[in-house]
Amino acid sequence: MYSVDLTVFALCWGLFLVVWGLGWIYNLWKAPRVERRSSLRPVWVVVLALIVLIGWYAPFQPLRSVGSTPLWIAIPGVICLALSTGLTLWARFALGTMWSHAPEVKVGHQLRVDGPYRITRHPIYTGIIGMILGSMLMNGLGAWVLLSLIGVSMLVAKVPPEERLLSETFGEQYRQYQQRVPRLVPGLQLLRRSHS
Repeated sequence: MYSVDLTVFALCWGLFLVVWGLGWIYNLWKAPRVERRSSLRPVWVVVLALIVLIGWYAPFQPLRSVGSTPLWIAIPGVICLALSTGLTLWARFALGTMWSHAPEVKVGHQLRVDGPYRITRHPIYTGIIGMILGSMLMNGLGAWVLLSLIGVSMLVAKVPPEERLLSETFGEQYRQYQQRVPRLVPGLQLLRRSHS
């Protein structure tokens, strides 16, 4: 990995972990009481942390990468990681005290449909998936392919229970929002409209 890649990698993931940690502590004191919760447990947070640690500290070079990452692959990885980190942090700040590690509805909960939530219905998940994929491109193949598959699968698995909870809570308002805004991939609705 080039020194610029290493710096961007450490900065993006470090910033993500610091913001999430501080946000979690802040929400312990300031977040409204939980009214309803999905049955999904926060196992994905632990898995995501393990993915980053395994990818970073893989003990053998063959596990870390198939070979040195060509610049034409590493540069899009750096850009993807940086932009995805920005999206993730923007969405986290937009949620404020309504953020939680597991899908839940809090007292006074309002459906977010502005800011990053105009781009995708789950911009935090979209951002984290982008961060994982950007990291994979920057680090070559090897362990990152497996880690990316695990990380993306865990995040995608969180979406259906969360959408069920939001649909039950916000009803028609959420169903209209689902029609307007793509689930995870920005711009997907535009492609569908152009083919119909």
